[in-house]
Amino acid sequence: MDDGAATFEDSVAIARAAAEDGVSVLAATPHVRDDFPTDASTMERLLRETREAVEAAGIGIELVPGGEIAIGMLD
Repeated sequence: MDDGAATFEDSVAIARAAAEDGVSVLAATPHVRDDFPTDASTMERLLRETREAVEAAGIGIELVPGGEIAIGMLD
């Protein structure tokens, strides 16, 4: 969605590595700012699809919604 994982496979690899390190909850944090336009429906859809891919890969980690908000850019 922005400059994070480029593919679902990348997202699954990140989730797998986190789970292997003992992480049980991982927040998806796309940028929410002018230079990375996002909308709630796209963020929700991509999180749902990522959750499905992680679950299909058998990775026991919970993905929760989040966002990287650029406070300084709100001026």
